[in-house]
Amino acid sequence: MSKLIYLHCLVEGRTEKHFIDEVLSPYLANKGIYVQSSETTTSSGRVKQKGGDIRFSRIKREISIFLKQRPELYVSTFVDYYGIKEWPGTDSLPANATPSQISESLNEAAISEMDLLEPELRCNERYIPFLAMHEFEAFLFSVPEILEREIGASSGSAKAVLDECGTPEQINTGIDTAPSKRIIKLANIPYHKATNGVDIARIITIDAIREQCPLFDAWLKRIENLTISI
Repeated sequence: MSKLIYLHCLVEGRTEKHFIDEVLSPYLANKGIYVQSSETTTSSGRVKQKGGDIRFSRIKREISIFLKQRPELYVSTFVDYYGIKEWPGTDSLPANATPSQISESLNEAAISEMDLLEPELRCNERYIPFLAMHEFEAFLFSVPEILEREIGASSGSAKAVLDECGTPEQINTGIDTAPSKRIIKLANIPYHKATNGVDIARIITIDAIREQCPLFDAWLKRIENLTISI
C-alpha cells in the first residue's frame, strides 16, 4: 500500500516555480505526491528577482526551516549547476567529470552537509536535491519537433542541436550556446522563458522529458519511491 507524500521544492527562479507548480505538481499529484514550491531568497530574506547566484550558505537555512516544520515533510532543491556558488563538493570535482558524475557528486555532498548541520532532521532521507546540469530550456529539446513547432523554428533546427550535444542534459551553457540562447536564435516568434517555455514543457509532457533526461528521471524516481510503504 502506498502512502501520501508531501514535498516542498526550493527553486532557482520564477520559471522553475511555474514549471513545478503548473506542470510537475499535477503530474506527481496523480501518484499521491503533493508538491509546493517557493523561490530561494537573497541574504536579506527577499525573493530573488532572477535565477543564478544560488549559494548553499543561504539555501541551507531554507532547507532547515522547511524540514523543521513537519516531520513527514520532504524537501528538494531544484537549481542548475551553472547558477550555484559556495556549493559543497565543487572544489573536489575532477576536471573531466561527466554531467552524471557532477550531478551525483554534488547532490550527495549537499545531503552530507545538511546531515552534518542538522543530524536530527534525517536529511539523508528527507532532503532530495536535484541539480540540473543546465537551465530549464534544456528540457524543451526533449522533443525537438514540438519545440520547433511552438517557436516557429525551421524543421530540423532543434533536432540538429540535440544531435550535436547528445541529450538535452548535455547541451552546453556557453555565453552564446546556452539552451535559452539557442532557442532565441532558432525562434521566428517572440519567446518568453517563464510563459512560453513552461507551456512548451506542458505540451512535451513530463514522461517525454524523463525519457530523454536521465538525471531528471532519476530524481523523480527517488521521489516516487517515497510512496512505497515498508
